[in-house]
Amino acid sequence: MRRRADAHTFRVDVPIADLEPAQLRPLEREEYEALVCRGFFTDERIELLGGLLVAREPQSAWHADVIDRLSAHFVEKLGRRARVRIEKPLAVVADSEPEPDLALVPPRDYRTAHPSAAWLVVEVAETSMTPDERIKAAVYVLGRGGRVLGGRSPQPHGPRVP
Repeated sequence: MRRRADAHTFRVDVPIADLEPAQLRPLEREEYEALVCRGFFTDERIELLGGLLVAREPQSAWHADVIDRLSAHFVEKLGRRARVRIEKPLAVVADSEPEPDLALVPPRDYRTAHPSAAWLVVEVAETSMTPDERIKAAVYVLGRGGRVLGGRSPQPHGPRVP
């Protein structure tokens, strides 16, 4: 057990590798969404992947700039024919709600539910894909999340972007 910042709160480090898969109870997307609606996770950068809450990596300036440029490009080219969503949830399978860097979805009203499919999903990576990005790619494919594009920078200052 280790003490957190608040002196009244303790955290137990559970060696998950020592547990049997049958001992774990993953969250379903609907349960996760209910927790989010109740105000849980407001100060955390997480997403639901395979029933687990996974911390999202911080973005570098290069990563954020690529997303901004891609977003501007798609908005200019597609106008109202598609919604360009940046780091917004996709409800593509029952145990996951990934938040891709960019997704092109049908132009509908999403005030009551996240999109359940996307025409295009883009994940930007400066290096090789991390394990969570590989999991997200599988989720997109299983959930008919559209065509998945992953890009990484072979150069120190990033690839050329439109």
